[in-house]
Amino acid sequence: MRRAAVMATCMAVAIGLSGCVGDEPATGQSPTGGSASTPSGSAPTTSAPDAPATPTTASSPTESAPAPTPDSPARWVEVAVGFEGPVATLVDPRNGDLLVVQLPGRIARLDGTTVLDLSDRVTTGGERGLLDATTTPDGQRLLVHYSGAGGATTLSSFPLSAAGEAVLADRDDETVLLTLDQPASNHNGGSIVFGPDGYLYMALGDGGAGNDRFGNGANLDTPLGAILRLDVTSDPTAALPAPDNPFVDGGGDPRVWVSGVRNPWRITHDGTRWFVADVGQDAVEEVTLVPADAGPHDLGWPSWEGDVCRLEPCDDDSLAPVHTLRHADGVCSIIGGAVAEAPAVDAGTYYFTDLCDPQVWRLDATSGRVVPDASLPSSALALDLDVDGSVVALTQTGSVLVRTR
Repeated sequence: MRRAAVMATCMAVAIGLSGCVGDEPATGQSPTGGSASTPSGSAPTTSAPDAPATPTTASSPTESAPAPTPDSPARWVEVAVGFEGPVATLVDPRNGDLLVVQLPGRIARLDGTTVLDLSDRVTTGGERGLLDATTTPDGQRLLVHYSGAGGATTLSSFPLSAAGEAVLADRDDETVLLTLDQPASNHNGGSIVFGPDGYLYMALGDGGAGNDRFGNGANLDTPLGAILRLDVTSDPTAALPAPDNPFVDGGGDPRVWVSGVRNPWRITHDGTRWFVADVGQDAVEEVTLVPADAGPHDLGWPSWEGDVCRLEPCDDDSLAPVHTLRHADGVCSIIGGAVAEAPAVDAGTYYFTDLCDPQVWRLDATSGRVVPDASLPSSALALDLDVDGSVVALTQTGSVLVRTR
């Protein structure tokens, strides 16, 4: 029924990964089974270099380049190296610098200069660490999602420093907006993204271990196994449920917007719909399109893993994925994903990849068509955007690459 028409184009390279079956990774393993922390088959995670080189930048790949056409070949150009567990980018609203978020708890410019160091309060290992960061739409505050004491999910806010100051924010001027206990070190989710409605969307996994051990996937009364929709602007000291959330009047946790997710490592939107890349158990990875409305929405975990029914009965009304990848083809943990804003020829196209395969795919959300794009030189921990809106890849080897044509 709901999974009837799923396109499954998968070109992959087989690479083993101990975390793919969804068991709780040992301390120090990354979310996908490597060692550092990120989403895992669990979600992605990988080992950062033992002693990362000081990040350095390369020259811009786009100087004097002619305007690309749909037939122009895509390629990845390295612009910086030497980062430790890079998992996200953000733009400093004070000066337009591209910043790199790193799992151990630091945010740095492309030249390696640290602009915020939270490593003293960030717990790492498994799929834990500094998982994402963003700035408020008014450009006044920095929000961060990290694993705090005991691995607890922590959402915090910092006032941005004044223009001209070297640091992004005063590390001691932290306001904790939300904390949630995590029963395991994997499936912590990751993304915090402001939606077109001005609310903050926070992606959380099902609590970890494997096979939805803690029963959170279909439980509407918990924020785990869900994507939360939060109001962080009405009261800058709290993360409140958006006032029109589906369960504000009962029936579930008032913060929940999407339920039935396993480990949504990265989510993003194009203004009309959300692209949710949810890491599978041991067989199927999925991308699901979710309308940018007030919900509720259900992605079906643990009854469904992608388009595969795991727990009967599965004839429900949960959202079917628009695309799946099969572990049998060599993937292990889907890495979403970024919607390109530039160049114009690629604007609106969604790009995603996998922790165990350097192949990148692109999805046309209007047609549902998925085709292979240019492969990366090494597998990624995340795809994001640079200051111009071009897609960037943050690799397991600590490099930052920009997709160009």
